[in-house]
Amino acid sequence: MTGQIEELGAWYSSRSNQPDYYGDWGMGGSAATSSPVLILRGQADWVIEAVKKLEALGRLQRDWDSYDGLPLHREAREMTVRVLDDLQYKSLPIPAVVLGSGGTVSLEWRVQGRELEIGIGRGPVVEYVKVNPDGNVQELEASPENKEILAYLSRWLVNG
Repeated sequence: MTGQIEELGAWYSSRSNQPDYYGDWGMGGSAATSSPVLILRGQADWVIEAVKKLEALGRLQRDWDSYDGLPLHREAREMTVRVLDDLQYKSLPIPAVVLGSGGTVSLEWRVQGRELEIGIGRGPVVEYVKVNPDGNVQELEASPENKEILAYLSRWLVNG
């Protein structure tokens, strides 16, 4: 069985934790007060934990950082789910899932002196930053459809 991340399409109120809308993003409910639910089937444990963190970030409202931080942007959330889905077959540790003040997401790993950050915003480009144990930094930008870069970076993170 292959792993799948599916969006249920139900909006859950952050106040009542009850479904109050079934449908597509952008209709009935707002990203600031509710978030759609993801269904996980056959996923690696690390992916499940990362998605739980992403869903928790999706419940944060504007000014979550007391500096007018924006809530998780719909496009950043969707792109993050796509990246996690593409990485699901890799044996990776659980990443830090960080909400940026602009509603963006960073997935961050640290393994044996190597650091990998995947920056996901609203556009069609994903930013990758890798830091070698010697402090050498490499920055890359690529389309999320470029699965080779994700495969390369995940191998580098785990194996060096």
